[in-house]
Amino acid sequence: MTISLTTHMVRQTFQRLCLATFFVASATSQDAPFKIEVPNVIVDVVLTDRKGHPVYGLNKESFTVLEDNVAQEIVSLTPPEPPAPENNITPAKRSESESVPTAAATPSVQSQRQRKSITLLIDSGGLRPFSLKDACTAAAKYVEKTVPMGTQVSLYWVDSGLHLAVPFTSDKQRLLQALDKLSATVSTGRMTASDRVRMQQRIDDLFVTIHPETLYGSEALGGRTDPMKGGLVVEMNMLRSWLVISNNFQARAIYMALRALALGYRDLPGRKSVVIFSEGFLHAPDVVPQKQAVIDAANRAGVSFYVIDASGPRSPMDADGRAPDIGGHRADPNPNIDGFSNTMGQDVFDWIGTLSSDVHSDLGNIANATGGFLVNNTTQLLPALERIERDGSEFYTLIYHPTNRTYDGAFRKIKVTLDGGSYHLRYRQGYWGIPPGREVMMTPGGAQLLSAVQSGSQKSTFTPDLQAALVQSRDGGFAVPVAVSLPGRDVPFDKKEDHYSSGVTMLLLARDASGQLVSVYERYGDLAFDKQEWETFRKETFNVNGHTPVPSMEPLTVQAIVQFSSNNAIDMSAPVPVNASAPDATPRLTSLVLASKVTQANCDADPTDPLCLKSLRLYFPAHARFLPSDNLTVYFTALDLKQTASVGVTFQLIADDQASNIQPLRLQAVPGSAAGSLKVLGSFDLKTLKPGNYTLQANVEDTISHARSSGRAAFTLNP
Repeated sequence: MTISLTTHMVRQTFQRLCLATFFVASATSQDAPFKIEVPNVIVDVVLTDRKGHPVYGLNKESFTVLEDNVAQEIVSLTPPEPPAPENNITPAKRSESESVPTAAATPSVQSQRQRKSITLLIDSGGLRPFSLKDACTAAAKYVEKTVPMGTQVSLYWVDSGLHLAVPFTSDKQRLLQALDKLSATVSTGRMTASDRVRMQQRIDDLFVTIHPETLYGSEALGGRTDPMKGGLVVEMNMLRSWLVISNNFQARAIYMALRALALGYRDLPGRKSVVIFSEGFLHAPDVVPQKQAVIDAANRAGVSFYVIDASGPRSPMDADGRAPDIGGHRADPNPNIDGFSNTMGQDVFDWIGTLSSDVHSDLGNIANATGGFLVNNTTQLLPALERIERDGSEFYTLIYHPTNRTYDGAFRKIKVTLDGGSYHLRYRQGYWGIPPGREVMMTPGGAQLLSAVQSGSQKSTFTPDLQAALVQSRDGGFAVPVAVSLPGRDVPFDKKEDHYSSGVTMLLLARDASGQLVSVYERYGDLAFDKQEWETFRKETFNVNGHTPVPSMEPLTVQAIVQFSSNNAIDMSAPVPVNASAPDATPRLTSLVLASKVTQANCDADPTDPLCLKSLRLYFPAHARFLPSDNLTVYFTALDLKQTASVGVTFQLIADDQASNIQPLRLQAVPGSAAGSLKVLGSFDLKTLKPGNYTLQANVEDTISHARSSGRAAFTLNP
């Protein structure tokens, strides 16, 4: 029996992109995982006085920059260009003997800074109908006022995916028409904002029914709950689980949308602002790595996120409708931004905290970390949009060379202060030390784990089983499924009363023959058992499966790193078998995948899974060892066929260098995901075979051209 980790996976693209916002030159070193010689860190600082007015005329000597509390040398400063004298300018205070600063930007830099691009993103899956209408109304007023002044605006909306309504344009009417249409859109997501609000209210009502003592200020009595209310407890816990899953779905959709925008905007000049209209969601621990990846991508691309809650005041005390205080106050950094302790899912011990969680904490953290701000508890949304508009030009750009020049994946905190005066500063809070070119492929958490393994600070205490294959993906490309297994007794757990939990992180890295990284896969999940389940788990085999896309059918090596919440990690590598046909041979065959377990499955749940075939799911084992009672299933794809209807498939079984024909119990062949490809699925009875080592060979022949190819896969038959 095996127990598999089946939590949601995150797939990163394999394109080798390099974003140069932070670092412009690098060199490798033998005594550290990654080192750099001439890095640049760029920080945009929005500076205002106590009344929220912008401050002009400062030079770099006025600022101090700290990275992890270490002072850094500012090598360049580009100030904002003051508006015309008739406007209300707030100059910086200077002594009588101090001359006027001359740190003016070059015309080319200044012209780029003046190019304003603002994206409006409507979270239709996270806004109730009245909030959606208010958000679109405020956005329309903003468009009416700013577009005539030259601001380029784009409009997106997100439910379970990201949708483009209007690309960057100065066409006011087109934007207004799209907003009017969007304001009447009914969310079609799996779980709408209204659904979540109703569910939270039901949970609150059940909690008060179960714990009436809380109405009088007492703490919940926990285990002393009336046994007669046991059914209500079960219902409440079920609804909490439902709500946690719902929050994870919404958070994942939003984070994917925000990261896509940040990556897409990396080459746009000037400061890029993305305004998110959303009511927020409860903290979603399972997707914290994706949140960190959003922040990292935004800071590298110079994108600032602003979050506006269009639901209005949430309590009578806030119902006066006053404009929000957005004059530049900078909230304290979220302590989870540079830590990875919250990547695990919620269990019964955490559920109670969700009843009072701040629905804006995650999106607010993204806004704060990227130099934007959060607006909530107000009905006045237009002033916030106007402030965001001004941010697009009223900022100082500081550049410094960090003293810490090691790429270890760790978070580097940035602090900017101003000498003299009472000012408010907004800027991004830091960055992750990720090597150039890898920031697109992996999250900061993945980069940190890889660096720890490469530096030797994370060492494997044992070697588990690992198997990989190269198959056709469902989009017609290629993918590498990977399986890792280890004894359940080797998995470390944290014990809390009679419950046992362990967080699991899986990082897969595919490299080509030259050692270049071509693909990365990250997966996060957690195990939670009572004592009896934990004792059973320790006697079984624990499987972790993943898959990563690759650019082509070529020789590869895959590295698998599995880390547990105790920080224990295992690291292993293996070659990916590719059938050794001549380069110009046709047809070509992918790897032969051998499995003994095939189940009915909904393949829409993970459309990237290359081993989910319509309604069948193959479970790829970490070791090709089977029993005589197993039905052996083989799966592969034949490529570059001229006619898929004229193909012959035969099989041979090789043992002790002797080959014999073997007939499958069943054989299916269906057109593959790309033109000229054929997916083949066969099953074999092993009962008549003696224990030992075998090789299964598949032979494919084009019956018209008589071109032939074959592929092999070895397996062991245990007694």
